[in-house]
Amino acid sequence: MIGMGGGHVDAHVEDLDRIVRTLRQGASDLDGPAGQAPDAPDAGASTGAVAGALRDLGTSVVALVNDLDQMASSVASSRGTYQETDLDNANDLNRQINGGH
Repeated sequence: MIGMGGGHVDAHVEDLDRIVRTLRQGASDLDGPAGQAPDAPDAGASTGAVAGALRDLGTSVVALVNDLDQMASSVASSRGTYQETDLDNANDLNRQINGGH
């Protein structure tokens, strides 16, 4: 569980892993359709505007896929830092408890 309380962040590595998987899965689910914009329907005088809107939507989805992937990478990196820091602090605490050994 990830939460904040008492001036600290409480996070579990498993939760961070789940966030990374969710972000990557979202990016993957959108990636295929993002590159396959449909042909504009015949909308009469509005066909050009509809085609432009579909093109813009496709561009936005591609950007979203890239953003989701970047967020997943950032969370994965933070997870590693969090785990390393947590282990270092646990080792320091054990050394202090055991008289510096």
